[in-house]
Amino acid sequence: MLVVSVTCKNRGEAARIARALVGKRLAACANFFPVQSCFWWKGKQERAAEYMLTAKTLPSRFGAVTREIAALHSYRLPVIHAHRERTTEAAGRWLREELR
Repeated sequence: MLVVSVTCKNRGEAARIARALVGKRLAACANFFPVQSCFWWKGKQERAAEYMLTAKTLPSRFGAVTREIAALHSYRLPVIHAHRERTTEAAGRWLREELR
């Protein structure tokens, strides 16, 4: 399983991207939740209330997932990152079946 994450400016944006990823079967599941972020932007330290979006997908879908996020995201530079996770055989089977 590959878990792809990106912060979004608000709940609406996170929900819209989540629905698109799941609706197009690029992700089998997406979750979003509020976070507080602290980061550097253009030489200045910033803080923001954002929403973290995580999507469960297959490694082979990473390119399509990142393109979809970039197309729908409001940030000039959405920081999209991913990591592989081990999961149960049943969950892995569910993921593969849903993303056929």
